[in-house]
Amino acid sequence: MTKRTHIRTITILLALVLGTVGMVCAQVDEPCGCMTSVRNLMHYNIQVIDKDIISNHQVLYLEGYQCGTPVYLDSAVVKGGKAKFKSKHPVEKGVYRLVYEKGGAPVWDIMLRNSHNSLMTYGNGYNKVGNFACKSGSYEANYANLSDEIRRNSNAIVSVDAFRQIIEKYSDAPGSSVEQYYLYDVALSAYLSVLQQNPQLSIPKSIYDYVISKLNLSDPLIWNSKSAIHPFISKYLTDNQIYNTEYLIPAIDSLLAGCCRPGFLATYLFNAYWATGEPAYDPILLHLYDKYNLPCCLGDRARLAKRKIDVVRKLAPGAQIPELTAYDINGKQHSTNEIKTKYTILWFWDPDCDHCQEQTPILHDLYQQWADELDFEVFAVEVNDDYDRWTAFSEKHGLDDWINLSTSMGETSEDFIEYFDIVTTPVILLIDNEKNHVIIARQITLDEIMRLMR
Repeated sequence: MTKRTHIRTITILLALVLGTVGMVCAQVDEPCGCMTSVRNLMHYNIQVIDKDIISNHQVLYLEGYQCGTPVYLDSAVVKGGKAKFKSKHPVEKGVYRLVYEKGGAPVWDIMLRNSHNSLMTYGNGYNKVGNFACKSGSYEANYANLSDEIRRNSNAIVSVDAFRQIIEKYSDAPGSSVEQYYLYDVALSAYLSVLQQNPQLSIPKSIYDYVISKLNLSDPLIWNSKSAIHPFISKYLTDNQIYNTEYLIPAIDSLLAGCCRPGFLATYLFNAYWATGEPAYDPILLHLYDKYNLPCCLGDRARLAKRKIDVVRKLAPGAQIPELTAYDINGKQHSTNEIKTKYTILWFWDPDCDHCQEQTPILHDLYQQWADELDFEVFAVEVNDDYDRWTAFSEKHGLDDWINLSTSMGETSEDFIEYFDIVTTPVILLIDNEKNHVIIARQITLDEIMRLMR
């Protein structure tokens, strides 16, 4: 910072006083199975004096974050162009922000990193122990060239060597944790913006591994901040091109093992997987919910999450299905318990659904070709009560050689839509009849179904 710039910025006074909370050896229990050392906790005393900026506002809010999710810690009334915050409870290391309104644009970034007594006396810079404050966006501006370079260099999106070269080009100087935090925030934000414009691209494992290796996952600074690091991790782990739960679950556990706040990150990932609506990710939801004690972390969503998990649990591989009954076009009742083949494919479909119109004839062809050799039966249920469309489609494609049923023909043994959590159709499950009707797999492709039976 030049002397002239220093004189200009010093007219805006941001005083930040931090106090230790004592008993540095003690630890504090946190929700979600976390232990937070008081070494990382600090009280804050923030005074903002800037009549030009805040005099037109009545309230200023102090915004914190848990894995990128806003948490409003405090508010201060603006009087005479001044606002003061004084903590009632200690907070962890992190990047906090001052905002005029909840959900609004930030005014100042405040990085708290040290619990020793300290005083910050000017805007863009450090105090003597390394706490830091700056006008929001000022450090992003310092890395504008980095952002442009990543956006322009298509090779950096797919090649870890190209991505590493750009990062190392900007990380050599000055190299403090302040710059490193903003460097990765800016770099990953630019990276994600390219992916958003090119949805056919995904994050390579090599780039994900490189970024994770560069982050100090045990530092609360990463998790108690609003940073592109969180959506970057979420994007990679929930990418629809990665359905392999045998890889994803150990990868998630490895990530959480190094994290200082595993409960917060587990909750963040749970919500991200839930939002995808992909049944293929249900084993991950169940794993996160059970292993990381998420009921204590989900807050207002805890009840909804329990309902979701109850559904996931009863549809997970190894779960036993109840006897299912429904009626065919002649009014005859059929039961899954009467099927004598080794496997049953449950097929819930809707003749008004474009994907069902495409996939049902394909499944029927596989049935005609392989049912005897692979010893399976199809228990197909039309779930839209559309008798006319069901009968017309069935006649056109000759579906009466498998168990062809419809909810329009009478009351079924279960509400299939509710029990099997049918949001979109078709829904497919592979059932092992020799193991007392347990689920082998759910919502996988027809090719994968055939592979499993072979």
